[in-house]
Amino acid sequence: MYRHVLTFNFSDDETRLSFEELMEDMGFKQAEDQSTYVLDLEVDLPSLIVKQQVIRWSQSRNVYIEKEDFVQLFYSTAISSEEGRRVPAIGARLLTYDEETEGLK
Repeated sequence: MYRHVLTFNFSDDETRLSFEELMEDMGFKQAEDQSTYVLDLEVDLPSLIVKQQVIRWSQSRNVYIEKEDFVQLFYSTAISSEEGRRVPAIGARLLTYDEETEGLK
């Protein structure tokens, strides 16, 4: 079971390699699909922190982001049922090109 599953598409090879380094530095492991990384459930890394790190990385001067590039983050969470109980759920965040910063948002 995973805490996070992250899929991505980067057109530029150098950008993709830089992103893969970022994922590994954060503790993610590459899944069978070459554009998917996973983070084990035991690793306590909130989705907000992952999102912030990816945005910060994407807005650095050394990274080139194209308009078609994206990162999709899926994460385990819990929601309230109609009975008021907390039940497991999957949340998602899509990070896409931001014209203002030329990174992801």
